[in-house]
Amino acid sequence: MKIKRLWTMIVVCLLCLAFGQAYAYRTMILENTWLEHGVTQNGVQGIKVHCQVYLADYKDQEVKVVAYFYKAKGEMLPDMNGKYRTANGKVATSKKLKPKSDEGVSSDVELFIPIDELHLKSGTHTYYCRVHIIDPDSQRVKSDYMKFEAVGAEQKVVEVVNTWIEHGVTQNGTNGIKVHSELKVHGYKGQDVEYVIGLYDENKNPHKNPIGITKLIPSYDHSEWKDASIFIPLGDLALKEGKHTYYCIANVVAGDGTRGIGEFVSFDGTGPVKKVVEVVNTWIEHGVTQNGTNGIKVHSELKVHGYKGQDVEYVIGLYDENKNPHKNPIGITKLIPSYDHSEWKDASIFIPLGDLALKEGKHTYYCIANVVAGDGTRGIGEFVSFDGTGAAQNQPQHNHNHNKNHADNNKGKLQQAPVYHGKREGRYYYISETYQQGSFNFYFLSGEYVADAPGLHNVYGALTRYIMTNETADYYIFKQAKVLFNGGFEFLDYAPQMKISKGWNYILIEKASPLDRSDLVYVKEISKEDYDEISRNKQAYLNRIGVSNGGNNNGGSSVDMSPSGSHVDKACQYCGGGGGCSSCNGTGLKYNPYGGYYEECPSCRGSKRCFNCRGTGKQATY
Repeated sequence: MKIKRLWTMIVVCLLCLAFGQAYAYRTMILENTWLEHGVTQNGVQGIKVHCQVYLADYKDQEVKVVAYFYKAKGEMLPDMNGKYRTANGKVATSKKLKPKSDEGVSSDVELFIPIDELHLKSGTHTYYCRVHIIDPDSQRVKSDYMKFEAVGAEQKVVEVVNTWIEHGVTQNGTNGIKVHSELKVHGYKGQDVEYVIGLYDENKNPHKNPIGITKLIPSYDHSEWKDASIFIPLGDLALKEGKHTYYCIANVVAGDGTRGIGEFVSFDGTGPVKKVVEVVNTWIEHGVTQNGTNGIKVHSELKVHGYKGQDVEYVIGLYDENKNPHKNPIGITKLIPSYDHSEWKDASIFIPLGDLALKEGKHTYYCIANVVAGDGTRGIGEFVSFDGTGAAQNQPQHNHNHNKNHADNNKGKLQQAPVYHGKREGRYYYISETYQQGSFNFYFLSGEYVADAPGLHNVYGALTRYIMTNETADYYIFKQAKVLFNGGFEFLDYAPQMKISKGWNYILIEKASPLDRSDLVYVKEISKEDYDEISRNKQAYLNRIGVSNGGNNNGGSSVDMSPSGSHVDKACQYCGGGGGCSSCNGTGLKYNPYGGYYEECPSCRGSKRCFNCRGTGKQATY
């Protein structure tokens, strides 16, 4: 046993001798430590720590020189911003040394720290600094505590102490919530500070930021608000549809960016139904017969949210192969949603083939569905195409190659073109004995014979038509009516009426507008080319056909078309003498509420000129 114990002691001694040899010459010496105050480095004021460090046998090894700061011996200053700090969050500044040889080297080391990074308390207080040298094996050499006094600036504080929400608040007739907070603001006397409220969703993700801001101005160095508040209207919360949990968070923000943030405060909020009017899909069913009438049926899947119990219109428009308006609308029906979230998987409108007014021959057409709420919110579907074949017009062709002279100088009347009997379809052009031109469009709609004619836009705009109500042996009798959304008509007793001879050589519009008691009489059909020429320059047209007021340059005779042979010009009763179209205000365009676009003004046909005086601003009075 004694021999075994002896061998153990010998081994231990040898190991100690070996390790002692390895570290016998490693040396760290720290001396001459002192503090330099009032130092400015790179424009920043601070303290510089000086020391002398001697290192031997530390070749290529990092040795740290660290200056720690204390508010009392053994009690280190806490760091506030993570800039000059130790791993455990204490105030310090450091530098690394790495000797290039094992020979002893003495170095003068300087460590700088900005005064603001000490986070000093306001007022004058005593502090301490101590320097450590730390080698890779965590061996340390420490200096003595170095005492110093420093003056800390007024401590700035922006803090949200508490937040709560008041519900059911009404302010100036508006319902909402009021967010209250207790706030502390120190060191910002007389400076603007913002009290800000943010709104977050159930996952504490931003929902709407900010929802409320108000400005505060501290009156003292230490200002506090026990009940700062912001009223927020319910509409400003932009709550999602249905019941959800939300969170408010209060912030107080100083002008220098210093911010105090409160805790999340929850509340339950119920958002209104989101309004939706949408045409999901549209398709066309062909070969449909309804009440003995052949036609097509346009089907759509519709979504209407947020309009429970309110009228909603389902409207179909028809477009030509170029997707230009062909006939709008061709079908309207009223829907009344029974629920906040109403959907129609198959809303449909039957349209008689005659109402399509298809052009002669085979062409491609497009339907488009609209769903329109009472507040004007509109959902518009996609174009859906179909091929349609219009019947040939069973009527003689008119000869529009008129003679140069349209006037019978002996009678003072316009010569008549060949006439025929039967109901026309399409657009035709006429002039009166005083060379006032008019454009007429005839078609069938829901079994009624309908005409668009001058003057009709003076009552109900694009929803007004002339409807044939009677006929005699010689005339078709039309009465002006308002087109209803259900496809029917409401006749207007006070509005213009129209008589058209079955020979199509006489058109009389009585009381051309509700404000005018005069009649318009059209006695001659003309070509579209002549109509356009009159629209552009009436005098040039009269000169071309040999008619002038007191003479012409073409050698034609002067013809007086008035009953008395004399007249006086006065300001046009429609445009007031300005010459612009009163229906479109001189733009040449008219808004189509069913298609949601602008189209050519039906009164001036895009010319921008008054339909009555053709842009002259004058009309003759006989």
